[in-house]
Amino acid sequence: MAESRLNLVVGAPPEGYSAVALPLGQGGAGAAGGLRLSVLVKNTPEPVGGSLVVLRELLDARVLLGCLCDAAGRVHQWVEIWVQSDQGLEQAPAGVREVLTPEVRGTRWEQMVGAYDAFERPVLIRTGFESTPAPAMSVEVPAGGGKVEMTSQPARLMVRSFTPHGLEAFAGLLSSPVLSGTRPRVGVPHGKHVIDLDRVFGVSALDGGGLFLGQPGKWGRMIEALHLKLRLLLDCVESVRTLAARTQRPVLNLRPESFQVAIGDAARGLPQWWTARAQVCDPGDAVALPMQTSDASYFLSASMSRPSVYRPESLGLSGGGGRGQLRIRQILTQRGEEIILEGTLVTSERVRMTKHDLVWLRASVGSRRVDLYGRLDGDAALTGGELRLRTLPQRLPADVSASLNAAQGVPLSDVGFEIVPLVSTPCDLYALGVIAVRLLLVGRGTALPVALDEMLSLARAVNQSAGGAGPVSGVTDVSKLVAQVFSSDPRWLPALGPHRLTEEDVTPEQSLDLVPPEVWFGVLGTIVQMFPGLGPVSRARDLGDVRFGGAHLVFDGAVEDLDVLLRRTRSLIVIDWNANREVHSVLRRFATGVGTGG
Repeated sequence: MAESRLNLVVGAPPEGYSAVALPLGQGGAGAAGGLRLSVLVKNTPEPVGGSLVVLRELLDARVLLGCLCDAAGRVHQWVEIWVQSDQGLEQAPAGVREVLTPEVRGTRWEQMVGAYDAFERPVLIRTGFESTPAPAMSVEVPAGGGKVEMTSQPARLMVRSFTPHGLEAFAGLLSSPVLSGTRPRVGVPHGKHVIDLDRVFGVSALDGGGLFLGQPGKWGRMIEALHLKLRLLLDCVESVRTLAARTQRPVLNLRPESFQVAIGDAARGLPQWWTARAQVCDPGDAVALPMQTSDASYFLSASMSRPSVYRPESLGLSGGGGRGQLRIRQILTQRGEEIILEGTLVTSERVRMTKHDLVWLRASVGSRRVDLYGRLDGDAALTGGELRLRTLPQRLPADVSASLNAAQGVPLSDVGFEIVPLVSTPCDLYALGVIAVRLLLVGRGTALPVALDEMLSLARAVNQSAGGAGPVSGVTDVSKLVAQVFSSDPRWLPALGPHRLTEEDVTPEQSLDLVPPEVWFGVLGTIVQMFPGLGPVSRARDLGDVRFGGAHLVFDGAVEDLDVLLRRTRSLIVIDWNANREVHSVLRRFATGVGTGG
């Protein structure tokens, strides 16, 4: 691929590209304070990628690469320009497209802007068009390149700082800073072209990245890698929590690519990697069903049906949809206004449903369409292809209620339906648990599926041990349970020991001399609690377990535990590791000799 260098410092745009000011008018931020908000445009359109550099395509937004330029055309800051768009809806399921009305899209956008304004550092760059749509925009490419259309209709904008560092790439630097001798190249793909961002890593991974990462000796490097990875994980959890607090909805497609790592400038002689800060860059594709009478919130997702290692296996137990016939058995009236329908849905479609899932029915009654939301009336289906349903109480117009009453005993044909699983932010907590496994346990030839399988086995064993252990709360209690499980079988240490933190040449036994067992068992215990529905240790009972007070509260326990672990690992970094660990190693060998009669 051809490469073009992009400097994330004051300078000119990369070769072959131009920074074109957005036509936001004199009252907008396009010319405020002598700085102009500009979009990066390729002078000669890229054959596949076109003229604009698209960073991400989201459900209801396009994210473009832009910058702030001064009057001399110098780039002072690279930014992401989020443009509200409905292009992502074209590939979304019909139910998502139907629910995501212009009014709902407007509310989602305002919630998202509020969330990023709460945790973005530096703060969002306000243009005035976050809530008021900017006019349709076209930009003129220099040197006769013609016009490039950004938006064909008025659209809202959000501008935030741009960082090219991926979560997995940065974690890789922490895992193998010395042994690999190379750094991952970073770039922004643009069709068949790559805008090279390698200059971002101006400080060599072999010189000055961390306190110990570039120095000889395994002792400090492993503890520092653990500490910095725990910081990344805590950043991820806190930013997702903030997003959920502002939007009161889950992400549902959370993965490592959902995060970016911002790296600040370090003063001379100070570790640059310690300035790193992870934050969520994809608000997700969950869309709430418009229900007012349920005790739970249900969400549709454009990606939920796709298999992913970051999504719980139990999500595959529910789903399906299509068309069928609805037989109305009876209609009950509640509080004089709300009606409850009991009926049977007959369909030839494959349906997977539990008693907690929702059936969204779309039926034509008379000359009007009615949306009904119901659950299984009983524990299972009847004969093959039949589901006995009971709808949630709903207030319907008088003429619709009358038509439904008249339809009792009369089969309604061509009724559309969709099975909506009961999932919420515990699904994101599960994804964060998998991301924790990816950051802390994938290395030395171990793939993520293998490490995740080992961790889930440990989680089940710990939950089983906790059954008769009394109340369990916090990282200290769970770490004791992990220690008991480890002591019961010597195979746990090679599978999930701290030697998997980095590419250092250490044995599993040696790694527990480098990382204190009580700290490492606390790390594993924190991850164990992030997987919902496995037992008393799990932070959530199931994937739909939302606490009273808000969907974001499910993350609080993980935040508290990670804060405790950060304080412990930070205190370990400033001690004399060589002396303390060597003494510990001697004592450990002596204790082993006494225990075996040596």
